[in-house]
Amino acid sequence: MKKNIGAADGIVRLLIAIVLLCYAIIVGPWWIGLFSLPLIVTVYAIWCPLYEVFGINTNKGETQHS
Repeated sequence: MKKNIGAADGIVRLLIAIVLLCYAIIVGPWWIGLFSLPLIVTVYAIWCPLYEVFGINTNKGETQHS
C-alpha cells in the first residue's frame, strides 16, 4: 500500500476524530463516536481506501508503507 495521506491531512483527520469522540462522550449519543474510528484507523495506516479509488494523494513522498 502506498501512503496517500499527508501530514496536514492526518492532523485534520485526527482533530475531527477527537472532536467527534468528545461530542459523543459529553453531549451526543454514543454511536456518534463510531464515526471517529475510520478516521483514526486511516491516520494510523497513513492510507485511505477512498483516496485510492479516486486517485487522491496528499502525501508528498511516494514511499511504501512497511
